[in-house]
Amino acid sequence: TGHRRESFGETFEGLCRAMRRVVDAHEDVLLAYPVHLNPNVRRPVEAILAGHPRIALLEPMPYDAFVWLLDRSHLVMTDSGGVQEEAPALGKPVVVMRETSERPEAVESGNSVIAGTSEEAIFAAADELLGSEAWIADFNRRALAHDRHLVNLAEYPAERGRMEVEHLVTGASQPAPTP
Repeated sequence: TGHRRESFGETFEGLCRAMRRVVDAHEDVLLAYPVHLNPNVRRPVEAILAGHPRIALLEPMPYDAFVWLLDRSHLVMTDSGGVQEEAPALGKPVVVMRETSERPEAVESGNSVIAGTSEEAIFAAADELLGSEAWIADFNRRALAHDRHLVNLAEYPAERGRMEVEHLVTGASQPAPTP
């Protein structure tokens, strides 16, 4: 995810190029990107990421569907403070596409890596993490203990939200809505 105002313009375009480079460099990676409605986000995202066979640009989604998507991710790249907390609580490592983090405990514990906002640094951080099975495995032993806030986060998604996101990402058919 990406939506921070301080990144709009050339910096945000660099974030998008870094994400595309990650997908291009790792043929087993699928990027699912819920795109913010702000045109300062949408325009560069669509210009740089649209049309790639392994990049799914998704409309904004309900929280339960977003949590379902996070839970099925291998690595999360974000500039969102909330996602920096939610992803590690689900056992997902985070590449923070900002110069600082609102969640220093995640960085201090090794659950998040601050890559900054340069295209090269973001690509390098994600590339290194995706190439390090040992780091990913060790991450699961370091997951943050935010259970008083997020104890049931992975179980929260409603069935309908899961089916909607699965359809958007995989193209799987959806059953007809129940009345």
